[in-house]
Amino acid sequence: MKYSLILSMIFYICGCFYVVFGLHTIAANVKSNVNRLFVTLTSSMAIWSFAYSISTSAPTAEASAFWQCFSVFGWGVFYSILLHFVLILTRFESRLPKRTMFALIYTPALINVILFAPFGFLAENQYRMVQTDLGWVNIHPLDVWGIWYIVYYAVFSVASITLLIYWWIHIESHTLLKRRVTFFLLSVLFSFFLGIATETLPDIFGKNFSPRFIIIFMMIPVATLFLTSKKMDLILERKTVASLFSATKQPQDMDRSRLFQTATAIYTLGSVISFSIGYYGMGKPLNGELLLAGFLLLTGLMARLIPSLTKSRS
Repeated sequence: MKYSLILSMIFYICGCFYVVFGLHTIAANVKSNVNRLFVTLTSSMAIWSFAYSISTSAPTAEASAFWQCFSVFGWGVFYSILLHFVLILTRFESRLPKRTMFALIYTPALINVILFAPFGFLAENQYRMVQTDLGWVNIHPLDVWGIWYIVYYAVFSVASITLLIYWWIHIESHTLLKRRVTFFLLSVLFSFFLGIATETLPDIFGKNFSPRFIIIFMMIPVATLFLTSKKMDLILERKTVASLFSATKQPQDMDRSRLFQTATAIYTLGSVISFSIGYYGMGKPLNGELLLAGFLLLTGLMARLIPSLTKSRS
């Protein structure tokens, strides 16, 4: 098996994990602001991973460049969503009006999309794809727009890490929460410095001859936060009335709910397996496999919504 195909599968598996993390979190409490932001965060990471997966083993340089452009909907907005998520997570009280704060956070992300997205102002001009043993690699030299992106992610990353450290300092010592947040903070710092070492420094010194692995490294802090939330219910919020509802539900309603949850899981798993086998395993056309996987995923999501829709009408 080619190394490029193996790397594509690794990116694809990471994207699947980000989707699972997001779906599990939103199922815990759809009304929670921190949960919804976490889902938005993992969605951008899933787009980032899937786009890199397709780009790495694309049949042509043009196709690879297109999916590199498409990945801007992941990396181009991720750090803005991350800062917003950290602000909510740490309950930081800003003196700025909300609209002003949101404008400051998301305007750079909008600029990234306008510049780097497919058919954007820069688009494929920023990509010079070269085939290597690990798949297609962008060797475009660092220019003013590359410096813009480095400044963007550096400023937003440092701001997010500073807020997390400030939050960590004010948590009561010798508590389980303190230990969990310590692990999370260390995982964030590890991924941040690993990203600088493997991407930023090679870009600056003109040695960017390998694929970008930062989205793989980010599995560490995301998985740490996800596991912490499952064990403690303190970082990602769950429904506080879940036990009351479960106690008053009729057995038939509970069985019906489990049935739709199972159907959703089957369709979601089917979409993942279908695309991986069809596109990566059998080499079928990308468009057809995307449509099939998207149809299965949409069917699963609709099945998950049926109980809520029928309940609202009854």
